Amino acid sequence: MFGFAPTAKAARVLEDETRMVSDTVAKLLHEWSRPDRPPGDWWQLGPHATVVVDEAGMLGTHDLHRLMQLARQNTWRLVLGGDPHQLQAVGRGGMFAELCSAGRTIELERIHRFVNPWEAAASLQLRHGDTRSLDTYEAHDRIVPGSIDQHLEAIATYWSECRDHGQSLAITTTRNEHVDLINDRIQAERWERGELDRSRRADTADDIGAWVGDLIATRRNNRTLHTSAGQFVRNRDQWLVTAIDGHGDITAARIDGGGVVVLPAEYTRDHVRLGYAATEPGNQSDTQDRSITLATGSTTGRGLYVGMTRGRQANHVLVVADTDDLSAARDLLERVITCDRADVPAVTRRAGLAGLTVGDRSNETLRRWLEVADLQPTPPQLRGIEID
Repeated sequence: MFGFAPTAKAARVLEDETRMVSDTVAKLLHEWSRPDRPPGDWWQLGPHATVVVDEAGMLGTHDLHRLMQLARQNTWRLVLGGDPHQLQAVGRGGMFAELCSAGRTIELERIHRFVNPWEAAASLQLRHGDTRSLDTYEAHDRIVPGSIDQHLEAIATYWSECRDHGQSLAITTTRNEHVDLINDRIQAERWERGELDRSRRADTADDIGAWVGDLIATRRNNRTLHTSAGQFVRNRDQWLVTAIDGHGDITAARIDGGGVVVLPAEYTRDHVRLGYAATEPGNQSDTQDRSITLATGSTTGRGLYVGMTRGRQANHVLVVADTDDLSAARDLLERVITCDRADVPAVTRRAGLAGLTVGDRSNETLRRWLEVADLQPTPPQLRGIEID
């Protein structure tokens, strides 16, 4: 059995939780498309191998098509796992949801993540875009309205409280600028508490900078940088900074015990950011003790569902609003839940259009619909982003 995922972080989670050595789908496809040599030994897989793909909903249509071609050619068993209601691919996607809808699937009968049974039930309502889920979250004080400044202060305090009690916290938001604001505020809170050594600073890609004691995230795979445990540096790995030398090189320990690595100053400047918060795609594969989601008008139903299902014990949503009125926060969340920017594959559109009669659509309109539904490959600039 071999494990793969669309992102390096999801592959790491799959590997840690199943003890199955895992890598990215992009790397597998890259190895099998090289004109200069056959795939490396590990990526050969061999006939009748079982290929497990986690977070398959994030696979682009082009990559999924190529993966299925390889499976047929090499008689692999292909196992796709994921949630069709979570985030989809960056490029053209939606095929996993179509396969779940039109094919045979195996679904969990019971949710295992949450400590509180009510939260498991509410998450299913949220998953299906049911705004009645907000009644349950509100009844348990999980919805907090306020300004961005109020929320930044609350998030920083909550992060410190969770850390002091030995609990992990997933902080999720939609926009990168809000990730940076959260990271900057938590860093300031930690400095005020005397938890950071500010005698030496390392430049980072977010222009915030890192100090000894900071939590950072590597944002690019680098297979030439290995930890003391022999593992290469992956995109979205989280690290604790233990030392910074005079050149700006960072010595960091992976927070899950995966060893220690030295990150060169050049890599740090280009591909390291503070790691206290992340966008929804960055946290989709995470499971932590608790979670906070910062929701704004740009948040989607899928993004909210991802953020509000990261924590085992508690999940809170902080709604950015001009007022502390809970009803205003409810109104915004209701709009968020009903906002689904899912990609609909061409095969799904064709299946729907096949049932239309001439009386439903004119021939010219139908022709235009079919043109819109034509499948386009993922743009080259969006392919292979997890290969390096």
